[in-house]
Amino acid sequence: MMKVVKEVIRVSPEIEEKWYGIRERFIERISVDIRYAQAQNLAKEHLDPAFTARGWFYSNEMFMWDLVMNKEKYQMDDVIVNLTRMYTDGLYE
Repeated sequence: MMKVVKEVIRVSPEIEEKWYGIRERFIERISVDIRYAQAQNLAKEHLDPAFTARGWFYSNEMFMWDLVMNKEKYQMDDVIVNLTRMYTDGLYE
């Protein structure tokens, strides 16, 4: 079922455009959250909110598709734990 949905998004220009708009709204909302967190000294100020939001969204979106399509045999809990650790602790020491 989800494979069909993903294929329809790719082949229908109207649906692809609508999905693009939805994604952009998500990314903008994440950017707002990041800017708020930066203003509250809860997030690193040197990170660009728009780039960070886009990376955050894209990594989540790709894992979502992998989980839904059972492509990589990831466990949802493993994805949640690893992404949360990456977002909250950073990747490098």
